[in-house]
Amino acid sequence: MTFRGAKYFDGRSPVAQAAVVRLDSARGVAGIFAAAESGEPADPPLAEVRVDALYLDPPVGAGPWVMRLPDGAVCECPQEVYTALARERTPGTLARFSRWAESSGRVAVVCFLLSVVLVVVFFRYGIPLMAENAARGMPAEIETMVARESMRALDRTFLSPSALAPERKEALRDGFDAFAARKPATPTYRIEFRRSRIGPNAFALPAGLIVITDELVELAETDAEVYAVAAHELGHVHHNHGMRSALQAAGHFIVITVFLGDVSSVLSVAAALPSVLIETGHSRRFELEADTFAAEFGMATGLGVAPLVSILESLTDAYGGEGKHLSWISTHPPTAERVELLRAIEAEHPE
Repeated sequence: MTFRGAKYFDGRSPVAQAAVVRLDSARGVAGIFAAAESGEPADPPLAEVRVDALYLDPPVGAGPWVMRLPDGAVCECPQEVYTALARERTPGTLARFSRWAESSGRVAVVCFLLSVVLVVVFFRYGIPLMAENAARGMPAEIETMVARESMRALDRTFLSPSALAPERKEALRDGFDAFAARKPATPTYRIEFRRSRIGPNAFALPAGLIVITDELVELAETDAEVYAVAAHELGHVHHNHGMRSALQAAGHFIVITVFLGDVSSVLSVAAALPSVLIETGHSRRFELEADTFAAEFGMATGLGVAPLVSILESLTDAYGGEGKHLSWISTHPPTAERVELLRAIEAEHPE
């Protein structure tokens, strides 16, 4: 069998030669010959090649089939050559399945849907699990560096120096330290105060850095309410939520890059990671874990859960219904759900 319309590349020159492909079924060989102007075969660049020594790459879209030869040469050939070669061989089970799957529209749809499901499951469970394990083994120096750089970025965007009097800030720090000293194995932490453009807020960064805004201090009716918010943030420190959130966000961006192939956009988003963390907050599970820690902290130290319930209700009354303020509750679970959790933990620890 002879097939015309092929293009032969010898691997040394980028110029293609018009070629014909000749298959000899009886001897099980294939010959590829450069064609002269008359269209008749001339001297072959590759005299004879066994069929089982050839392999073809499937085309992209409507492109040609590519026959790759053992000496490194390449021949672009029509579909008929592949069909003829396939008849010369007895394809294995995997090859038959692959050929069937590639030609089935239903299989393509099923594979696409399965891919979507796998990506969603990986986003939901795989990346958080990997982030948790990675954060657990993260060196303290790395956490400190991340916290320092995140704080610098936040100071350039959302935050400004605190307007609270130094004596007021020290009194709040000392007051919370007194409660924290009553609870064994309290995580290492440091409290900083900032004025903000995002309203009453508090958040925890890696390495135990807790930031409380002046606006939240001003909203609180008692110092105990400020301590309760600090206890909630200490819960984030205890569970290493800051680093886990950062690693999860980085994991999401990496997966998106694999699909979109746009590294520059990922780098841009990674540079804005502190802003993303502040605006989107932690996951619902992280927030409830931090509330649980705060409630258990309150029961163990005598602070109780009432101050946290009170500040939650104050925040809801002041900002919960407006939707235009980025307050401490805007990215958290519903206040009613959180209060119910706090009350349940209080009931489990009768005085």
